[in-house]
Amino acid sequence: MCRLMAYLGSPCLLADLVTKPSRSLTRQSYDAKERLTGHGYLNGDGFGVGWYTPETHSRGDPTPCVFTSIQPAWNNGNLERLAKKIVSPLIFAHVRAAYPGIPVSDSNCQPFVCGRYMWMHNGTVGGFLNVRRKLLNRLRDDVYDECPSFESDSGISFAIFLNQIENPMVELPPDELAAKLQATINEIQAVCAEGGCAEEESLLNFVVSDGNTVVASRYCNVPGEHGASLYYASGSHFVSVEPDSNNYFVKHEEKRPLLGIVASEPLTDDSADWLRVPRNSMVVMTRMKGEFVDVIVVPINAPPPVAKDVSRCFKALENGGVATVLQGGEGPGMWKSEVLDGVRVVEEARHAFSAHGRAVMAVACDGSRLWAGLQDGAIKVFDMTEFRCVHTLVGHSQTVLALKIHGKQLYSLSTKIVKVWDTLTYELLSTIRYSDGDVFALGLADGQSVRGPAEMPVLRCYRPSCQQAAPTREHDSFSEKFASPASGAAMGGVEKAVNGENGAYSRGNGPSSKGASTPREAEGAGGGVTTTGRGRMGRMQGMSTAAGGERLPTPPCQMRGGVGGCVARNAAAVAPGASSSRGGEGGVDERLLARRGLASDMRVGMDMAGDLEKEVEEYDDASDVEFQSPCGGEANAWMEGETGREEDVPAGPFGGTDHSSSNTNYRRLLLANGSLIPDGGDYFGDGKVANGQTIGYCYEGDVGPGTGTGMKRSGSFPGTPVPGGAIGSTGGGGGGGGGLPVQHEAVPVVSKSTSLTLPLTDGTRMGHCSRVFAMAVCGVHLCSGAGDSFVKVWSLNTGCLVATLYGHRGAVMALAGTMSAPGNWRLLSGSRDNTIRVWNLGTLTCITTITGHTSDILGLEVGYRGEFYSLSADHTIRMWCLDTYECLQVFVEESMNLLSLACTANGIVSGTRDGMILVWDVETSNTPEGKRESEPASPRQFKCPLSKDLTAHQEHRVMQEALRKFVRFRTVSSDKSTTGCDQIWRCANFLAEFLQDLGAEAKLIVPQEGTSPVVLGKLMGDRNNPTLTFCGHYDTTDARKEDWSTDPFDLLAVDGYLYGRGVSDTKGPIITMLFAVRDLISRGELKINANFIFDGTDENGSVGFKKVVQDNQVWFEGTDLILTSSGAWFSDSTPCLIYGTRGRICLRIEVTGPEKDLHTGSDGGAFSEPMNDLLSVLVNLVDTHNMILVPGFYEDVKRLTPEETKFYEALDSKMEDYNLEYKAAKGLKALTARTGRELLMNRSRLPSLSITGIDSFGEGWSRIPKCASARVVIRHVPNQDAHGLIEKLKSHVLHEFAKLRSLGNKIEVHQIHLGDWWLADPQNPYYRTAEKCIERQWGVQPMYVCEGSTIPVVSFLEKTLGAPALHLPICQATGHLADLNERLRWTNFVKGKEVMKDLFAVLGRSPKPFGQHYQA
Repeated sequence: MCRLMAYLGSPCLLADLVTKPSRSLTRQSYDAKERLTGHGYLNGDGFGVGWYTPETHSRGDPTPCVFTSIQPAWNNGNLERLAKKIVSPLIFAHVRAAYPGIPVSDSNCQPFVCGRYMWMHNGTVGGFLNVRRKLLNRLRDDVYDECPSFESDSGISFAIFLNQIENPMVELPPDELAAKLQATINEIQAVCAEGGCAEEESLLNFVVSDGNTVVASRYCNVPGEHGASLYYASGSHFVSVEPDSNNYFVKHEEKRPLLGIVASEPLTDDSADWLRVPRNSMVVMTRMKGEFVDVIVVPINAPPPVAKDVSRCFKALENGGVATVLQGGEGPGMWKSEVLDGVRVVEEARHAFSAHGRAVMAVACDGSRLWAGLQDGAIKVFDMTEFRCVHTLVGHSQTVLALKIHGKQLYSLSTKIVKVWDTLTYELLSTIRYSDGDVFALGLADGQSVRGPAEMPVLRCYRPSCQQAAPTREHDSFSEKFASPASGAAMGGVEKAVNGENGAYSRGNGPSSKGASTPREAEGAGGGVTTTGRGRMGRMQGMSTAAGGERLPTPPCQMRGGVGGCVARNAAAVAPGASSSRGGEGGVDERLLARRGLASDMRVGMDMAGDLEKEVEEYDDASDVEFQSPCGGEANAWMEGETGREEDVPAGPFGGTDHSSSNTNYRRLLLANGSLIPDGGDYFGDGKVANGQTIGYCYEGDVGPGTGTGMKRSGSFPGTPVPGGAIGSTGGGGGGGGGLPVQHEAVPVVSKSTSLTLPLTDGTRMGHCSRVFAMAVCGVHLCSGAGDSFVKVWSLNTGCLVATLYGHRGAVMALAGTMSAPGNWRLLSGSRDNTIRVWNLGTLTCITTITGHTSDILGLEVGYRGEFYSLSADHTIRMWCLDTYECLQVFVEESMNLLSLACTANGIVSGTRDGMILVWDVETSNTPEGKRESEPASPRQFKCPLSKDLTAHQEHRVMQEALRKFVRFRTVSSDKSTTGCDQIWRCANFLAEFLQDLGAEAKLIVPQEGTSPVVLGKLMGDRNNPTLTFCGHYDTTDARKEDWSTDPFDLLAVDGYLYGRGVSDTKGPIITMLFAVRDLISRGELKINANFIFDGTDENGSVGFKKVVQDNQVWFEGTDLILTSSGAWFSDSTPCLIYGTRGRICLRIEVTGPEKDLHTGSDGGAFSEPMNDLLSVLVNLVDTHNMILVPGFYEDVKRLTPEETKFYEALDSKMEDYNLEYKAAKGLKALTARTGRELLMNRSRLPSLSITGIDSFGEGWSRIPKCASARVVIRHVPNQDAHGLIEKLKSHVLHEFAKLRSLGNKIEVHQIHLGDWWLADPQNPYYRTAEKCIERQWGVQPMYVCEGSTIPVVSFLEKTLGAPALHLPICQATGHLADLNERLRWTNFVKGKEVMKDLFAVLGRSPKPFGQHYQA
């Protein structure tokens, strides 16, 4: 079986991939370790390398260059010479082992090339010789001619791929290229099935590239078989540890990867750099934006939910790469185009100092100290008062990617290593190693309390063969010698043998390197300034240097597992966690920490997970402790040792301790994986099969120092002095086989508290399909952001996926959480699409999208004074307001690339790629809290207890200011822009906070993606009291300032009127309702229960409103009355009660004709024109006196009841001047009605038909449109059936169209919207009670009228809640509802509140059966 490798990234020397690494492809040509078929380890039947050259591509030649030979790769001098000279950003390499029956020839050497496409294959097509002819028959003639080999399954497979594309010179988008490869696999399998070879094993590991994207598959058709091996890696550079060394590793200089590699076997001895591609999956490597490489892992033939997410991922990344990349977006000066006038720009840091030339990848502040994580693995500690380095922590050998401080502990993250340091003594407390994928994100979360028996940690060692476990070791028994087992069976084709008495072992996959080690193997543990040996055993002389210069011995640590490794199982600890306060000098007030959502528990996010069947990874350094990922079947054998068996200690629900006795505080460590696609039978935790895909592992434990006395601390992570050994010395003799001199690193004992407790699973999707870059803990939720553009929200209580948040168009690089109210979390996410999205985690929807940066968002930090900061690759840091999301300040450093960000109490600190640390001051007066402190006291004080202390005048002013704030929200529900959505959300939160001020429970519900939230409130007292449900809407129609006499979105009082959009429809009525309730509460006189429901899309069709009510009927349980206050009076002087509304039917009548627009000059008069036909039909719908001409239209109109007749007769005397007032108010010249009563009937009680617009797609004067349509609105009345009316109109339209005898055209009627009419019983006790309340406040009897507009939610609420509705308007007839210069008279505003307060008081004094005679 062949071996292959593909590279995509920054230009790389061919030798650094093909010939020089210790496990290079040349080495694999004679020493392959994971071959499934063939004889021995040889791949000597030829080789080939292929590469793309940017120089020829820029000259219009995108085809690759290929060099092949039938000689073995290890014996070809030309390959050695070429490899030292060829540099390319995309390289293929292949060594061949010929399948029996397929000749060794140049034509069969890979990679194959056709046009711009390059192809390799490792594996075999099952029953190839039997289906070869059938495969060739599938090819087009042009593809048949290009088939590179008719003898090999690899060549014909390439031809099947070429058969999927039309032009081999055309580049395909990444998703299409992946789809074509999947189609190739499916077609090959279909042909095999036709040929009777479906049961024969096909191993289809294909790699294809078009010069920009690389797609690699790992596929096996036989269930239960793993298939041929395939691995991938990503990072910044693939480099050697030292010049001229063959010891290579993947180096990480920042989170965004600059390269991706796929290979049949790892190219390095340190396989920890590599992740196994899951079975039946594809790796897609591409550049969507800039120089960085996106690596995505997707399943082949995924189920629909997963396929939908994969499609979303590709679409998001592709759109982000095209739409948001600015030419030179990261270059100097680009940020200026996105800075608004008035925003302060700071172009010079207050202080800058050097971190000694190394890129500063992470910064953290602890009072007066700054901790900086560098690219070389060092952590420097700076005194912020003197700006000097006071200490250096050495222990990491790879780039420090994240730093977090909790209490007196510092957590540092470097790819697979997390180290915990004491911030006072600079002592290393623990080292945590993870073996399956790189870790890139580190977070802290609230500590909790667990219970567990006070036992010693139980450590279980395992053999490389996973056959038998070694004896249990107690915490202080480290000096015993473990019995050396015999050489175990190979795991996954990798033979591992014990290497002498020193306990080291080699994997057998390359020359033993006893005197050398990869940087990962050299990761020692040392506090302060330490030197870490590079030997295979990790020899280390650890000395720490305190800030004052005193040299302190590094504390010794227990040795664990001289044979392989060890994993803590079923052991408990009693070790209280550290304090949740922020440690160090100059600590910040806990209130500020709470506002920022900071917490005390650790979580780690990592790169994509590898194959879940991956063998238990073991490190040569026997003293390291690794947190193992869930193991495959045979890999669980180590858990059943000879002593300390699994059943010795009770197991908890996730395989941990059954916490049932003593209390202890703990923190949970989470290792968040990326792509997790099932690979056959996947096992998790204790070997139990999970229902979904594990996305991470939550480890509970005191990951810092514990408490205790003497030399022995149960359950702690040492640096604890333990009898029997010391750093650099031999271990003492003990039981278990006699003494053995062993040198070991200071790596801590792992307590049982640090055990797998909560796998995070996604039962319907695959989790992330790319590297996880960021995490944030928001209360009970863990949020993860990844390179697939998704943000996923997980429950930390159940471990299940809560939601996937879509919207970004690039990798999500940064996350931060903040609480806007107790328990109300908002999540900030920053992406490579240059945007920041704000999510409401209560409703799991996007509140707004913040734009302004011109390149990738790399960091987010929440400040201490109502602000947050974003760091971007455009050389800027921006300060934003958490309330308004407006940019307050911009910090610029154009000469440096900013990489890291941290907040202090007085400013911000940033690290740069140039090794500089910049300190920026933030003026308090420029932050949101600072601005509020400098402004006069805000009138927005809605606390209920204060109301009774106000005079009537003061109370009215508070009402006015509340309405002013309400109106200032530009809540136009039809506006789907970022600003429009932001305003909607801010207004919804304003209402929710108002309700909470009243003491009500409040929540926001988004009925569907892209719609405005519905605000629900519930104020419950005595359940025997009447329950009212208040209904209104907070959205409005649009208004242009130039059309108004005043600013429509700012309340202005003029001549006794309040002007502003929504003051009458229905923001003003909502405020009167709320203040009526507020007034009664403050006086202790509220004797009703109140429900509130405020719609955010009423003016846009009330999208999803019905679903919200139906899904939350329990919320409205017991409703006795529904109260709404929309509409207006029918005169300016007499109040009204509305007892009915008309319905609304929106239709589109469309006439279509020719296939395209034609010309009036060359085509006019030659055919029946759609517009002429449409107009001919429209004139027969309604006459000039508004009589509707549709036959039978008036048949079902409800006649006036005797009570209604009396209402209208009573109005006659009050409406003498009604016609004149109406004409003047509307600017009309004449009316179709002769009397006031007739006008009132026409406007509200009788149906109407209006043509509201005519549309066409023609442009200019000479264009004849190919189609024309009209918008028709019918207002129907009680007893009319909407669907029956639609059918009558359709029949009439078709009849009139047929009379035209139009040639070639057709007409259609489409229903767009339907809202039902509503009619109440004006004699019910609620209306009669409201009538008396109005009469008491206004001194006149109200009119009973019907409203001509439509409020469909009222009839829906009546039917759904089983309660009557009362419509109580407060606006005058000349209030211009939803019109220009909308207004509300001040007197109506004040008296409206008094009427409602009186109504609530009367209903509260009435017995519960007050209105029970009503039947909905």
